[in-house]
Amino acid sequence: MAEYICIDGGTTNTRITLVKDGSAVDTERFNVGSGKSENNALLKKAVKSGIEHIFEKHGTAPEAVIASGMITSGGGLCEIPHIPVPAGLKELHNAISVRHIPEICDIPFAFIPGVKAVSEALENADIMRGEETELMGLDIDISASLVLLPGSHSKCILVSKDGKIEKFHTFLTGEMIYAASSATILSRTVDLSVAADKEYMIKGYEYCEKYGINEALFKTRILDMLFSCTPAQCMGFFTGVILHGEISRIIKLPQKRVVIAGKRELKYSIAYLLEYFSQKEVICVSDVSANNAPALGAVKIYEM
Repeated sequence: MAEYICIDGGTTNTRITLVKDGSAVDTERFNVGSGKSENNALLKKAVKSGIEHIFEKHGTAPEAVIASGMITSGGGLCEIPHIPVPAGLKELHNAISVRHIPEICDIPFAFIPGVKAVSEALENADIMRGEETELMGLDIDISASLVLLPGSHSKCILVSKDGKIEKFHTFLTGEMIYAASSATILSRTVDLSVAADKEYMIKGYEYCEKYGINEALFKTRILDMLFSCTPAQCMGFFTGVILHGEISRIIKLPQKRVVIAGKRELKYSIAYLLEYFSQKEVICVSDVSANNAPALGAVKIYEM
């Protein structure tokens, strides 16, 4: 039975998952990420603790620790250069870098690189770390599709007929939501724990389409103060405004089939707006599949 420890390293959080014979068995989560180089000591401590905890609970003897995401950046455990598009399982597997980090554990670390699109045109240049691994772990046919992975840095990935990353676009969606709802006057109006009202999500999208994001965001406050809208209605309007740029960009792309995974909170809002404003075929990946995709994708790339 093949056993692996898989690390999905984000900017602010890190997940360590035990995978046995193709199934995710257990996950440790830490609120320490790779976004800042000064967090390196804390990150090493968290990874060491998480691996040891999994060992204690399961008595495992994994073949390797497979790591992907921001943990392969300058602020992570080991900086690995991005590889260029087009990139699929073979290209990612061939670019794995094996390192030993004895201060964490004796098992070798297999670091999966991120992917970059290099172009003289700004609209075609982009980078990703982690989403390439998540993409490969989805339990659905992604060929000839747009795959959306909403999160802190949402990705819209154009996948070729042979399952390779051809091109992609990044949106600052999750960080914008957090920043606008916590560090502006909208913190008095927007409650992220409330489900977004769908009717007002449409209103927010349409208002942003007509007047732009700056004015539209403040109107969330006006809905609360002068129109006595409910928290759900305000959240809906706010969500529609924030997602406008991303949705309008996706609508313009020629691909008809859209697969959405990523964070649950954004997945269904994006799906609703795409179905309302476009004729694209929209498929939502199950929450379980989306959650397990980074770990299972890492194993798939490693074993390729």
